[in-house]
Amino acid sequence: MKRSGLLSGWGSSVRRQLRCLREPRAVWTLSLSGGVVLAGGVVLGILSLLPVPPPDVMEDEVTSVAAFVMHPDFNRLPTRQRLGFLQKFAARFRDFDENDAAALAEFLASMNFELRKQIEENMRRLAVDFLAESAMEYQTIPAHEREAFLRNLLLEMDKMGDDFAGRQRPVSDEDRLASMNRQGRREQERAQERTGSTVDPRGVNMIFNFYESEVSGKVPAVQRGAIARLMLDLTKVRRGQSIHTRG
Repeated sequence: MKRSGLLSGWGSSVRRQLRCLREPRAVWTLSLSGGVVLAGGVVLGILSLLPVPPPDVMEDEVTSVAAFVMHPDFNRLPTRQRLGFLQKFAARFRDFDENDAAALAEFLASMNFELRKQIEENMRRLAVDFLAESAMEYQTIPAHEREAFLRNLLLEMDKMGDDFAGRQRPVSDEDRLASMNRQGRREQERAQERTGSTVDPRGVNMIFNFYESEVSGKVPAVQRGAIARLMLDLTKVRRGQSIHTRG
């Protein structure tokens, strides 16, 4: 067949298809199809903006739980809920069977660089949010109740550390505080021996670096100041000092 014949046949085919498309039923079908595609796109767009619901820590697949901890939507949960989620996951981790352990090991081995960055960011975000919320609450506490608030916060943090580490210590709150006070005073004495000051420059540098890298760019200025005050007073109470002590 000559080229002109090919073009003529192709043109006739196109004209027949266009005539079909002008029929009411074809127009209605196309409109319906286009509407479905458009609606589907809108729905997918909305779903992409909705938060991912947290899995059941104790019942869902261990890989689903781990994946959620590494997801940006983990940060949408309230701070205490995130802490509770991690505490439950740590408890489940300690009781893993062989299947759970193998599944998690395979999942972690397949993690790419972006996932590793995201879980680090999620943990930093949690630490900053916990400090910021505690600091803002501390500002609302009457002056005569502040030391009690700080002692309770220290106890909460110490018990939280036990939970994550899987430690079960039959220790009273009084003994916990006494132990923290002894540790705080030992650190203060070591700083005095090394530098002639009760302030350990290494600790100051660590806090400064934490502020610069994690706090300063993530919370408003008013919260940064509140966090600084909270951490200073926590250090004093941990040493068994009054929050009105200088230095």
